[in-house]
Amino acid sequence: MVPPGDEIQPGMGGGVLLIEDRPALIASVTACLGARGYRTLTVSSFDQAVHGVQRPEVALVLLNFRLLQQIGGKDFLDSLRAESPRRRLPIIALLDQAADWQAASMLDFEDYLPDPFSVEDLTHLVDENCR
Repeated sequence: MVPPGDEIQPGMGGGVLLIEDRPALIASVTACLGARGYRTLTVSSFDQAVHGVQRPEVALVLLNFRLLQQIGGKDFLDSLRAESPRRRLPIIALLDQAADWQAASMLDFEDYLPDPFSVEDLTHLVDENCR
């Protein structure tokens, strides 16, 4: 985990903000993206996420949909985009359950990644949205 005060050195196209609370998933996503040249900032709360998204090197957000439902739904997504210095901030929902798909599809995500997901699917979406 990169503490919020540390700098993220951009990889191929920028840093990735991972909003997640499961240590095993954090470790695997961070390792996978690190192998592709990306640095990942991980947070698990609303305040940390808003602070993280303000960093200019954050080019993409991966957001656990379950946490989004706990934090505040569409208002949270709007806050992230409003706080980002980027004109376009892609946000990808990580879905824990198939039932989340319908609820997530009603919000403004660039894409969705159902868990469990393959390394290829993850890296494809990150590559596509960080360029």
